[in-house]
Amino acid sequence: MSAMGCQPLPQPFQPDTARKSSNPLLNLPDRSGVVVRSVSGMPGNGGEMLAQKMAAALIERNLPAFTKAGNRASLILTGHAIAVNRGSSRTQIRLIWRVSGPDGLQTGEHVVDIATRRSAWKNSSPGLLRELAVQSAGKVAGLVQDPADLDQTADKKKRYLHVWPIDGAPESAGALLRAELETSLRSRAFRVSSRLRDDSLVIVGTVSLKSGTNGRRELSLEWSVMSPDGRKLGKLRQKNAVTPESLEKEWPAIARSIATGTSDGIKDLLDKIPEHALDRRSSAPADARR
Repeated sequence: MSAMGCQPLPQPFQPDTARKSSNPLLNLPDRSGVVVRSVSGMPGNGGEMLAQKMAAALIERNLPAFTKAGNRASLILTGHAIAVNRGSSRTQIRLIWRVSGPDGLQTGEHVVDIATRRSAWKNSSPGLLRELAVQSAGKVAGLVQDPADLDQTADKKKRYLHVWPIDGAPESAGALLRAELETSLRSRAFRVSSRLRDDSLVIVGTVSLKSGTNGRRELSLEWSVMSPDGRKLGKLRQKNAVTPESLEKEWPAIARSIATGTSDGIKDLLDKIPEHALDRRSSAPADARR
C-alpha cells in the first residue's frame, strides 16, 4: 500500500489561521437557527460570555446562532454549569446543554465534563470559555441536524469510526482535540459513533511534548487507524515546534487545525483501502510522516 500525505501542524498558531469547517451535515433546512441563552451557574458575567462563545462556535460549523433574538421558528439552547472544587487549585466543571423547540419542549441534551484551574473558572477565562464552547459545539450541532441528511451523505463511507480518548495529553486538552476530530470527520461524511461498536474502525491518537530549541517545545502526534479485529491499517504522524504560550492560550485553534489535517489524512487512507480488506488480515499498514 502506498504512503499517503498528511498535513503538518499549523504555523503560526494564531486563532484566525484555523480553517473553518463548512459542514453540509449541519445545515438547518429552514435556516431558522438557534438562540443561545446565557449559561446559568457561571461566576460573574461568565454566562453571557460563554453564550457568545458558543454562538460563535456554532456559526463556525455553518449553523445559524444568535444570543439576542432569532425568529419564531428558532430552537433554544440553554446551558447550566456545575462546578466542584478538586484539591487546592483545580475545579471540575459539568456543563449541561439542552436544546428545546419553539414550543419549549426539550428535544436533546449534551453534557460536557472538564477540569481546569480554579482561577480560570472564577475569572471566566476567555481561553476556558472558548474551550468549553468548541468542545460542546459539534455534539450540540448534531442534536439539531436533519437525520435524513446525515444518513444520505454518510453512505459515502460505509464504516463507523470511533475516536478513542487521546493519550498523552492533559484530560481537558485531549477531550477538546477528540471532539474537534469527531466534528471534522463528520464534515467529511464519515459516520462517527461516540460509543465503540463491534464494526467500528478505531482512531487511536497519542500526543507527546518534548523540549526543543529557542524556548520552544516539540509537539508530536501519532494517529493509528485500527480495524475491528485490532489490526493497524495505517498511521499518521505530525510534528512541529510550538511555544509554551501558544499551547496555553491558543489550544482550541491548534486542536481544530490538527483535526483538519488528521481527518484529511484518515480520509486519504480509507479511500485507498478496499471495503473487503477491512475484514481480513491482508494489507500492510500505510505510513505517513511529516
